[in-house]
Amino acid sequence: TQLAPERHKKRIMPTFQTSSRLRWPSSTHAVIDDILNRINLLDACCDNDGLIRIRRPVTTDAKLVHGFLQSSRSSRVPKMVTAPLPQQQQQQQQQASHDECPMVHAILPVDSLAQYLSSTCVEYDGFQPVFIVVEERNASSSSSSDDDWIIRSLAQWSFGYSTWKGRVMNLNVFISGKYESILMKLLATIATELDCKRLVHQKLNKPSADSFCKLHNAEELPEWLQLQLGICHMTALLNKTKFRQEWSTFHENYLFPPHTSDRPCTTDIIVQTLEVANEILIKKSEGSGKKIKLRLASERDANHILNLVKGLAVFEKAADEVIVNSEIYKRDGCGVRHPIFHCILVESLNDESNSSNVVVGMGLFYFGYDALNGGRFLFLEDLFIEQEYRGLGCGTCIMTCLADISLKTGCSRFVWQVLDWNTPAIEFYKTIGATVCNNVLTVRLNYDRICDTAIK
Repeated sequence: TQLAPERHKKRIMPTFQTSSRLRWPSSTHAVIDDILNRINLLDACCDNDGLIRIRRPVTTDAKLVHGFLQSSRSSRVPKMVTAPLPQQQQQQQQQASHDECPMVHAILPVDSLAQYLSSTCVEYDGFQPVFIVVEERNASSSSSSDDDWIIRSLAQWSFGYSTWKGRVMNLNVFISGKYESILMKLLATIATELDCKRLVHQKLNKPSADSFCKLHNAEELPEWLQLQLGICHMTALLNKTKFRQEWSTFHENYLFPPHTSDRPCTTDIIVQTLEVANEILIKKSEGSGKKIKLRLASERDANHILNLVKGLAVFEKAADEVIVNSEIYKRDGCGVRHPIFHCILVESLNDESNSSNVVVGMGLFYFGYDALNGGRFLFLEDLFIEQEYRGLGCGTCIMTCLADISLKTGCSRFVWQVLDWNTPAIEFYKTIGATVCNNVLTVRLNYDRICDTAIK
C-alpha cells in the first residue's frame, strides 16, 4: 500500500524545539524512561493484571536479549539479497577477506551487545542505540523475580538525520508480535517527545512492507534504492589509495573496537582521515587550477550546510520540502559534544589566508546500529558537489574517507540511498564497488502520522 506523496497530504506543520530536554544523550534517556512509566499505566497493560511490562534492557540483560534476537531471526527475518556483482568485483571479493560475509547478516556476540546496552556507550561511540522490550510474566509463578519475565516483543532504534526535516527515528529492529499496537504507540510518543519528524523502517520483502504500511498508515518509498559497501569492498576501495597503509596500522580489531578510554574518539578519527585525504587531493589538483580540501564542519558552517541542502533539494525536484534552519543543525551536529550527525565539507581554496575560501560540497552522515544485521553501520544521508567542482575527485574522495571512517569505528557496513532515476549517481557508485540491496524496501511515517499515533 503506497500513500499519496507527502506534499499532497494535509499535514501537521512541525515546530522545532531547542530546550535542554532534547539534549542528546544527557536528557533523552530520562525522557524515554518517563514515557515508559506512562505507557505501563495504560489500560492495555493494567488489564493484564500486571503480567506485562515495558522497559529498556540494561547491560546485564544482554544474554536474554541476544537469545530473543537469535530465536526471532531464524523464524522471521530473511537474509538481505544484493544485486549480482560484475565479474571483476566478484574476483576482488574472492581475493579479499571473507570474514565480512557471515557478519553482515549476523547478530553480534553477547559481549558486544552488552557494550551497546551500556549507558556509557555514547561516551566512546558518540551515539547509542535504544532497545525497548515488552515482557510477559509467567502467570503460574508467585515470585516477582526478573527471571519470571519473558521477552515477547522488541524494538531497537537509533537517531538518524534528514537534512530536510531534522531528527529521524530509524527503527532498525521491530519484532512486535501481538503487542504491535502498544509498541508503535510507544515509539511514536518517543519520536514526538524527542523532536523526530520521521519514523523510518525497512522491510526485506514486499508483503511485509505492504502489511506494515496498511496497519500503520505508512508510505512506501519504492523509488529509493539502498546501496552498501561491506568490509571487503571498503577494503578494496582503500587499497586503491594511500588510505590502505594508514588504515592497516590503526586497529587490530575493526569490527568490534573496544569501548575503552584510550580509544580515539570519533571526531579525532574523522579529522585524521581528512588529513590523509587532503594529501591525496593536493596532488590530484595540481595543474587543474582549482585547489580543494576537505574539513569537518563546525558550528559556524550551519548556514553553509543549509545552502548546500537547498541546492540538493532543487536537484531532486523537492525544493519546498526543506523545513529545517541553521539553528537545528547547530543543535544536532556542527561541533556539539555528541553530534547526531557529522558533515564533511568540500572547500575551494582561493588564498592562503582562508578568508575567501568557498564551501562547494558536502557529505553528511551519521552512525546507526542494527541488532539483526551486523551491528554498527555508517549511513551517508547526503552527498552533494556543486556542478562546477564535479569531476575533480571530490565525490570519490569523500566516499573513500567514509569507508575509512567506517572501518576505524567498527562498522560492518557503509550504507546510503539513491533515487532510482539518478542514473549518473548510480553509475558513479558502481565504480567504487557498491551493491544494490534489491529487496530492501523503505517505509516511513511522516510527522502528522507520528502525531496521530502517539499517546495523547
